[in-house]
Amino acid sequence: MATAVTSPTVDTTNTVDIKTSNETYRVYVKLDADSKKITEVKMGSAGKDNAFWAKMDADPEWHKGFEQTAKIYKAGSLAGISLLVPDATEAVNVFNRGASQKSSQKLTAEFTKLTDDETGLAFDPIEGAFDTIELLNEPTSRRNLTPQDKALNALRLAVQAMNPGLEGDDLEDKVNQFFASLQS
Repeated sequence: MATAVTSPTVDTTNTVDIKTSNETYRVYVKLDADSKKITEVKMGSAGKDNAFWAKMDADPEWHKGFEQTAKIYKAGSLAGISLLVPDATEAVNVFNRGASQKSSQKLTAEFTKLTDDETGLAFDPIEGAFDTIELLNEPTSRRNLTPQDKALNALRLAVQAMNPGLEGDDLEDKVNQFFASLQS
């Protein structure tokens, strides 16, 4: 039985306050060989998990359940936040989830940074609680891929699709070998 989801009416025109984009997701299932019951479910999006899609498509144990495109909203201003999430309590919950995630990512980067000579950890613990307000206020940087990085990512996907079990260092070695052969 399908679940119907209703959402508030929001003007979906891209403006300064609200941006929209479409993201395509795939859901994969693993079936029990005897009972044919679903034993595991995984989901990934095209924007972030193309390698995941290639791996799942190449693995005979996994079957594509379905593919669905969803409209994703992003606020371009504080006004956009209140347009997208008019309930103040829920808007605060959404903000807090993002702030918590950003703080966690920044703390991981800060606490796991190595010294210049890579012989120890660079972070020097302090007495009491480490205040994350400065980390939270650091501008979020977006990584723009160079054409070579994009080509390597595409090559990685192709190599992974041709070698479904290949992962980690073995996959990187194979990609580097193939890339070197293209350059010569």
